[in-house]
Amino acid sequence: MLKHCTKDGKNPIYIVRYEDLCLNPVEELTGMMKYLLDLDDLTGTNMERRIQQLKKMGETVSTYGLKRSRNVFNASDHLYTPE
Repeated sequence: MLKHCTKDGKNPIYIVRYEDLCLNPVEELTGMMKYLLDLDDLTGTNMERRIQQLKKMGETVSTYGLKRSRNVFNASDHLYTPE
């Protein structure tokens, strides 16, 4: 599927990781919205305004948080191989 979407260019795909969305919400949301709205720039759009509103809200935006016991991303990463 990935080859079909990326190399063959038949169906565009945008991949975002949850961890990246939590760590860099403005950049990830901007990229996602540019893709979904098929725009090169969000300047002056309602979506840009909404993203800036979320930015001002800070960490209170997220409904989900990290587990209190770990408080780190990818804590189980060592359990998985590239395969």
